Amino acid sequence: MNDTVAQDTPARLARLQTYVESDPNNFSLLTETFDCALALGELKVAQQYLSRALLLEPTNVFLRHSQATLWIAEKRYTEAEALLQELVDGGVDASAVIFNLAYVKIRLQKFPEGRDLFSSIKGKPDAPEESTAMLLRCVHHLREFDEAFKVIEQAMQDKTLDVSAAGVASLLYLDANQLEQAKRFSEAVLQKDPSHVEALVACASVALAEKNPTRAKSLLAQALHQNDQDGRVWSANALANLLEMNLDRALQEFKLAVTYMPGHIGTWHGMAWCNLLRKDLAAAQQNFESAMALDRNFGETHGGMAVVHAIQGRRLEAEVSIERALRLDPTSLAARYAQGILSGEATDHKAFMCFAERVLAGRAKPGGGSLADLLREPGGRN
Repeated sequence: MNDTVAQDTPARLARLQTYVESDPNNFSLLTETFDCALALGELKVAQQYLSRALLLEPTNVFLRHSQATLWIAEKRYTEAEALLQELVDGGVDASAVIFNLAYVKIRLQKFPEGRDLFSSIKGKPDAPEESTAMLLRCVHHLREFDEAFKVIEQAMQDKTLDVSAAGVASLLYLDANQLEQAKRFSEAVLQKDPSHVEALVACASVALAEKNPTRAKSLLAQALHQNDQDGRVWSANALANLLEMNLDRALQEFKLAVTYMPGHIGTWHGMAWCNLLRKDLAAAQQNFESAMALDRNFGETHGGMAVVHAIQGRRLEAEVSIERALRLDPTSLAARYAQGILSGEATDHKAFMCFAERVLAGRAKPGGGSLADLLREPGGRN
């Protein structure tokens, strides 16, 4: 029988099921049928044959790990975590088991635990290929840039930085404001893997910083084709449309972005400025309040709120927000503009449009930044 080396197809699965019915206690056949069903995404069928195998060998480590793998496919992360943790605590040190435990840890938002587990298998010969990329994603979320760059440099020295990990690296360099490195890594990755989402986002974000929204949108369209539920992609695409003053489309995309990535302050800022440009002050205020709920110590949030209050004629509240903004960030463009509104120096629509363009497209400065820079922040990315 050549099924052990055959390609997984529905026909092969049906054939294996026939074999199992003729020999229901054949452990090898049961596991082979499980593997085939899992590969085809037939999760209920896979569970059926795995359960039958577990009745034969309930303590078999391979089968228990397979059960956890199936639960991961079903997104039953809490159950998978408990089983995998039990295996590791019982002395199982196979890198595949530790990798899967680390994976469910980050799916459950337990990033420090995930980082430590991924670090423990880094460099092991039996470590899954995605280990370095997953470790980088973990430290990225934790904003541990120095640690991330050490991992990247070591992998480059060892010639183990694969395409997937290099793509994550491009996004890390972007969020560390190292645009040249981000551009170099992302373009190199896209030459080998044109569909790599993180590299597409990094390359598109560099294009936005270079004031080329057309190229950015072309790259982001490819990223959305790969994953239309990535908040980071929608956020960057919304900014591109905002820069082109496609306000209604930008607003819808910002809303999608915060649906998938509610913890990203820069996206709330982007939506707020979009609503300011649409002259919807109430919505802009709500957006800035959402950003404030995430971090009350962000100067540009207070600065944006000051602009809203100033336009509304609420002088006292505007002055309080300006003071807080400048205390947290003396370079706050929004706070300075709010001062201009209060002083009567920035009252016409043309002046506001010029200012908004500076906020949206401005490049980072020492100690300062812009909305485009805020959208490079990784916080809240799913």
